[in-house]
Amino acid sequence: MLFDDIVNQLAADLRLAPFPRGADGSCAMRLDAHIYSFHPEGEGRFLVRSRLGQIASDDGTWLAHLLEGNLFDDGVGGPALGVDVRGEVFLTQQFDTATLSFARFMDRLKPFVDTGEYWAGQLPQPSQSQSQSQWQSQSQWDRYFRLPSPAS
Repeated sequence: MLFDDIVNQLAADLRLAPFPRGADGSCAMRLDAHIYSFHPEGEGRFLVRSRLGQIASDDGTWLAHLLEGNLFDDGVGGPALGVDVRGEVFLTQQFDTATLSFARFMDRLKPFVDTGEYWAGQLPQPSQSQSQSQWQSQSQWDRYFRLPSPAS
C-alpha cells in the first residue's frame, strides 16, 4: 500500500479532514497531547515520528535509560527512541510499504502510540518556566507540521 493511501485512510478512519502536506509530502496529526508526523522516505518506505519531551543532552543516566528502552523493549524493527543535540527525545519507526496493508499498519501504529505515551510519561516534567518555553516550541512544531483540523 502506498504512503499516500495509508495516510489518507488514517485520516478517513479517524474522521479527520485529509492531512495537509508539506513540500516533501510529509504530514502530521495530533492525538491527545502528542503530534505524530509521517515522512515519506523514498520509494516504498516512510517514517512515523513523535516528539516525547526533553532531557539534558548530557544526562548520561537518561541516555542510558533510553538506550535500554531501545534494546530491551521491542528490540530491532519496532519503535526506536532517539535524542537530538538539544536533548529533544523522539520516537521513530520505519515502515516498508511493499508488504504493508492498512490493517497491518494500524496493528503496528497502536504499539507505537502506546510506547510513546509510556516514555513521555517517564521523562522529566518541565518546570513552569520551561513549560512556557515548551509551549512556544510546540507552536513552532504546529506550524511546521501544519496540523489538520477535525472534519465537520
